Amino acid sequence: MASAAADAVSAVPPSVVSAAEETLAAAESVGDHLSHLLAAAAADPDAVAELPPLLRARAFLAVAQAATSLLAGTAPSTLLLLVAQA
Repeated sequence: MASAAADAVSAVPPSVVSAAEETLAAAESVGDHLSHLLAAAAADPDAVAELPPLLRARAFLAVAQAATSLLAGTAPSTLLLLVAQA
């Protein structure tokens, strides 16, 4: 029985495991950043309203993409770039 489990684990290429671990870490990072952003917005609701229009739109886009990614269980590369820039 243990042999079958070991064979199943080795059937997954290391690159796939590595990519899955990186995706999980990125999704957790997005969740952390999103919670910080929402906490900051709750502390000062006018902060977003005071942003220039382009930055305000980018903030809303980042929140929408983060929420979509977390709910869908994926992390698109554009979202990862937004998080990396933060």
